[in-house]
Amino acid sequence: MKNRSGTGPASNIALGVYALCAAVIMVFAAANLKLLSFAGGVADDVRLEVEHHLMQAEIDRQIEILVRDQEQISHWDKTVISLGGTVDEDFVNDEIADWMWEDFAIESSVVVRP
Repeated sequence: MKNRSGTGPASNIALGVYALCAAVIMVFAAANLKLLSFAGGVADDVRLEVEHHLMQAEIDRQIEILVRDQEQISHWDKTVISLGGTVDEDFVNDEIADWMWEDFAIESSVVVRP
């Protein structure tokens, strides 16, 4: 005679299979969450390194532009003559202060040596 109450061995096996499937799904989900968390951390580190590199490259570029703009005046014969011995204040005001500040927005400049 058949057991119609559903408590036979086939029912227990089916319940075990469902429980095992649920456990596999939970382990799979936990592993994926751990993997995504680790990958997110690596991605953040890479992004931070790239941003640092880009920022340093921009700072270096700005320094190169400043050097180039200030260097232009250093090749003039008039500059060498005006700054070689005693400093010609008129030259400094007319050429360095007015020209460099107005054209290149350089607010300060230091004469290191002739």
